[in-house]
Amino acid sequence: MKQLIKKIAAGAALLAPTAFAQNRAVPQVPISSTNDIFNIIDRVLNLAATLFFTVAVFFIFWAGWLYLNGASNEENLGKAKNQLIYAAVAIFVGLIAFSFPRLIENFVR
Repeated sequence: MKQLIKKIAAGAALLAPTAFAQNRAVPQVPISSTNDIFNIIDRVLNLAATLFFTVAVFFIFWAGWLYLNGASNEENLGKAKNQLIYAAVAIFVGLIAFSFPRLIENFVR
């Protein structure tokens, strides 16, 4: 079991950098308007949201794994159900938190 977890973690660690290896041009112009500030904030939020939702999906899969392996033990089933609920709530809160700055940006513009 521990070997499988180590292999999954190693695979995720090796695949994650390839997802972020996109060629994005760094702006060479200084900030000259509020749109530039919104663009910088937007990039940071997109990165944070990507990391957050990737971890949340991992925890959903982990809860499913615990649920499938804990069929003989009620305590493990309870842990798996709680973890699944926590992951779902985290995704919901993350969606709200990610959409809030966009609402503010639309209000300001």
